[in-house]
Amino acid sequence: MLSWLDVPRSSYYEWDKRKPSHREKEDLTLLEAIKQIHKDHDETYGVIRMVDELKDQGFKIGAS
Repeated sequence: MLSWLDVPRSSYYEWDKRKPSHREKEDLTLLEAIKQIHKDHDETYGVIRMVDELKDQGFKIGAS
């Protein structure tokens, strides 16, 4: 597959071994918070209440 994508093998291994970025860590933290809120509220929260709850917990997010 690497040859099909014209990606050097060394580039793939460098990417595979890298540590998660700051953004990836933040996204994982946010995802865990969303899952917990969803569970805590009997899986009934929609996007509006979810955003409000996340903001109350200190997350800086927005939704339209």
